[in-house]
Amino acid sequence: MSRPDRARLLLGLTARLLPPYRWDWGRAMRAELAGTGVERWPFAVSCARGVLARPATIAALAYRLVPAAVLALALVTASRIGFPLLRAETIGAVLVMASAMLILNSRTVTGPVSGRLASLVRTGAFVFLARTTFEVVDALYREAPSDATGRPDPVTGLILTCTAIGVALQVGFVALTSQRSTVSGRTLAIGFGAGPVAAVAYTVVGLEQPTMPTTYGTVLVAMAVASIGAVVLVVAPRTGRFVRIAGGRGAAGGDGGGPWLGARRPGGLGLDGQGAAGLAAGEPGLAGLVLAGPRGREALFAALSAAAATLLLIGVMIDDVFPALPGWVANNAPPQWVFGPAAPVRLVDPAPSSLLGLILLVAALVVGRPRRRAAVTRLPVDPAQSWATTLTVSGIDGPDLA
Repeated sequence: MSRPDRARLLLGLTARLLPPYRWDWGRAMRAELAGTGVERWPFAVSCARGVLARPATIAALAYRLVPAAVLALALVTASRIGFPLLRAETIGAVLVMASAMLILNSRTVTGPVSGRLASLVRTGAFVFLARTTFEVVDALYREAPSDATGRPDPVTGLILTCTAIGVALQVGFVALTSQRSTVSGRTLAIGFGAGPVAAVAYTVVGLEQPTMPTTYGTVLVAMAVASIGAVVLVVAPRTGRFVRIAGGRGAAGGDGGGPWLGARRPGGLGLDGQGAAGLAAGEPGLAGLVLAGPRGREALFAALSAAAATLLLIGVMIDDVFPALPGWVANNAPPQWVFGPAAPVRLVDPAPSSLLGLILLVAALVVGRPRRRAAVTRLPVDPAQSWATTLTVSGIDGPDLA
């Protein structure tokens, strides 16, 4: 390959590391390279050095390299399986997962992510899927599955099922974090961020209360707390905006509530001149208005994603972290003939809670899937409309700018 071709290739790879709001830099570098003479290679190297020194580029590389490193470790482990057919199937499954991750994470194929928070969620999901792939491969390597006659079993159906689930989850997360997604980056961060927070809190409390990881009740309590907290964080800004406008102060806190909101009255909210009478007449209340439309779907998504992340991550803690600490043994560990205060505590089996977390995760991906946005015809606002419609037109149900 000639030097000019090498320079153009290096500059093209460097430009792909730039975020969407810096794509003009890549076009400018290519244009300047076209007018450069014999110094093309040093120019391309200097551009690459400058781009790679940016914190955003380092983060982008980490997003790509961490899942790739975990899958590479899984590939090495798969190559050490003794049974040839099982080894070939496992290597093929890992390569399918890696290829799907590479293709789906390409801006050329699926487009850029919707923002930094969405990129962080996608990376965390890919890391978790890569880690789960490694765990499955490592289990196949260590346990060497066999059939009823004692001969090695290739477990083809299990491998195909796990691979299909892994690829389907990748597709779901890519769609969820793409620019076509109807879920805002803030809701993504709240929903999937509540899971790690709840899992860490569960682990810290479990270190103080050794019997805590021995029952499903504590796991379900942590899941419920994470879900409720995520919903509150998603709904709280909308509730405050509703109260401000309903009180006649407008969205910004001034007296810009609109002529049909009227002055605040002692008998109620002063909505469309009805106050509490409007609520008594069957109009939707505060909860109905706050959870209506896209925001209600985002609240449901936050609850499902927080519950799923909590269950899955607590399953990881019970499966990997607690057994590595003194004082606990795994659910499937051999019997421990130790009695008294020093006897180890047997952990709960994380499989049922993890399965529930997987089901809730699929439900969250279905709720947050991209939807085709229909064209909206704006009609003149009639102050005589119902107060719920008036509030919707006034901006209560406006787009989420978070």
